[in-house]
Amino acid sequence: MHHNTPQMVSLNPGEQKLLGQITFGLGHGNDEVLKNSCETASVLVTLLLQREAIPEIRVRFFIDPKFNIGAKKSRLQVFESDGITDHAVFSNLRFLEYLHYFIYGPKLPEQVINEFSNIAYPYEYISGGDIKDLRELVISLVCEYKLNPPDIACEFFKLALECGMNVYFAQSIKDTVRAIKYGSD
Repeated sequence: MHHNTPQMVSLNPGEQKLLGQITFGLGHGNDEVLKNSCETASVLVTLLLQREAIPEIRVRFFIDPKFNIGAKKSRLQVFESDGITDHAVFSNLRFLEYLHYFIYGPKLPEQVINEFSNIAYPYEYISGGDIKDLRELVISLVCEYKLNPPDIACEFFKLALECGMNVYFAQSIKDTVRAIKYGSD
């Protein structure tokens, strides 16, 4: 049984053009560039949601409180509790990182995604023993590709979810990554 690895969302030409007008990442560009990126992001995400182009797991990452471990609220509810509601969420600067995930998937090197997915996907059901193997794989991938654990722990959480793991196993993978310390061997 082989599943596909997480992929970028396929965009139609109009959506592709909108994507090209968005500058992702805080601190890149001036206020006008960021303002335009946010307005364009709102248009693009609305189109993608209308045609249900975003994988369900990525939407759930944003709207389901269970996917925001350690918080009582979903990521969307955090915006709402800050007084940002409805379409204003999609044009908020902080939303750009979620749009990036909606479109591109976990922000990890392609080889890392492929290796992890190929190991994680063959399991119909992931047991405690399997999770131990996956943790070891994650540690070796982080070290091999010299990834910065604090930056990519949540990306591995997303990847694990996209590979069909339940939220507790995905959190276990995230915690494993977060605990990695590069020693001076």
